[in-house]
This record gives sequence, C-alpha cells and structure tokens, in this order.
Amino acid sequence: MTALLRAKFAQHHDAAAILAATGDARISYTGPDSPFWIDRGPAEGRNWMGRLPEFVRSEIAAGQLITD
Repeated sequence: MTALLRAKFAQHHDAAAILAATGDARISYTGPDSPFWIDRGPAEGRNWMGRLPEFVRSEIAAGQLITD
C-alpha cells in the first residue's frame, strides 16, 4: 500500500502539495473498511489508511519522494 501511495503522490503533484500542506497533523481515516485500515479509537481500528499517508508526507517533506 505504501508503494501505491508513493506512486500516486509522485504522479499527482497537486495531491502531493495538498498532503504536504497538512503539516504534521494526524490523518484519521474513517471510511467503510476493515478495522486494520480505519480509525475508530484506541480500542478498535489501527488507522493504517491514515498512518501510511502520514509516512509518505514525511518523505515528501524530506525531499525523498521522487516526482516525475
């Protein structure tokens, strides 16, 4: 999933700029998905669909994400 997000933001500069503009804010994904991907608080959900974009955002900020 991280590789897919990297590819997405490397190809879509506007989306990468929007993600980078969130700074260090926590991203919480609450969509209709499995508990692995969503955020339903500390007792339920691991929020990986929020945590992975945060990771890619840090790569963008560090200049590590190669854009075409």
